Amino acid sequence: MRTKINRKLLILLILATISWTISTYLHDPLTPILMNNYGFKYTDIVHGLFHTIFQPGSSDKWYNINSYTDFLNSKYKCPVPYIDYKFEYPPIIGVLWYASTCIGFTIGNDVESAARINFYANSVVLLVSFALIVVTLFRIRSEHSSLNGDVFRYVFIIAPSTILYLVYNWDIVAALFAVTGVLFFINKKYFEAGFLLGLSISTKILTVGLAFYFLVKLLSMEERSNHHIVKYVVGLILAGLTPYLVLYIVAPKGFIDFINHHASWYCENCLYLPLTKDIYSDLNRKLYFSIGTCFMFLLATLLSPWRDIRIREESKYYLVSVMTLVIFNYVFSPQMLLMITPFAIMALSKPQIYMYLMADVFNALIILLFFNEPNPWTYGSNTQYAAFARNFVLLLIWIITLLEIIISKANALNDAGEH
Repeated sequence: MRTKINRKLLILLILATISWTISTYLHDPLTPILMNNYGFKYTDIVHGLFHTIFQPGSSDKWYNINSYTDFLNSKYKCPVPYIDYKFEYPPIIGVLWYASTCIGFTIGNDVESAARINFYANSVVLLVSFALIVVTLFRIRSEHSSLNGDVFRYVFIIAPSTILYLVYNWDIVAALFAVTGVLFFINKKYFEAGFLLGLSISTKILTVGLAFYFLVKLLSMEERSNHHIVKYVVGLILAGLTPYLVLYIVAPKGFIDFINHHASWYCENCLYLPLTKDIYSDLNRKLYFSIGTCFMFLLATLLSPWRDIRIREESKYYLVSVMTLVIFNYVFSPQMLLMITPFAIMALSKPQIYMYLMADVFNALIILLFFNEPNPWTYGSNTQYAAFARNFVLLLIWIITLLEIIISKANALNDAGEH
């Protein structure tokens, strides 16, 4: 039995490596552009960050012109994000970025060779993260019979969005910390769970919904232990709040610019664009924060998990907790889907998996259409039609999953009342 299980896991890891290999090849700075579509080539790692920060003429990104001059003259090999230049990502990514760029400029002979070394350093981190997610999901499903099902659901390992966005940004790293946090929580290792979920928040803030769910669960348990709550909260604060506090203390200007960057961002592929038709409308932000706040309040009150909830039902909580802060966000970049996918694998039924795969395809189309239009950000573009189709399908899945939670809780309460 163990040999059979290990064989299945090995096949999944091989498929994960194939997806990573294709993604890495497509986005490698030296690979020719596939089908003359820049969407296959673009990555935030290379084009969104590295080139905009380190290419000559990018002094507007830097805080200190002397540091910038020394960098251009190869006297300063390891400039520091947030301190030497603006950096728009949370602190865990900042640490990774500092290490990978330092390696790139130490080994590379010029900016282009350093860019490629930096790309591959991050690519290896993303491969390891992806492989560990597969192992963790497989372990969770193997240890809990209510989750066991055919391996079809792992089709997302080779799905279009996985291939296009795996070696693109760092969402898979945030997903890894979140999924391993779930595993530790299930195994009642509360400090470790809180710490890992905190790392996820310090990688991509949007997984905070999942951390909140587990706090609600600990607080709503009939036989709750304050010791468990304290351990969870301490772990969460150490890894989820402390890195931001350290960043603020060490680089206050870099921290404020990081916050302002996200606070002032436009409606990027957001659910509300057909309603507002204005990517800069403040209503987009207000709707996001209103819906997110209302759902979290609902989760903490009427929809709090019940006693003896099985992993099969609880996995739906994981999914909606992550989905809520992603699909209702006024910024829904296509790579963010990778934070949802592991929880979709855990929670969705086979018909819902087909729906999610449809959303995945539309999500992949966003980047492939983006560079072939003059105004891909705006309402009426083919890019935004693809984004709306993705958002609509995901919204349906979110509603269905939420209804399943409501029905499951009502049935559990009725059964408890009968006994």
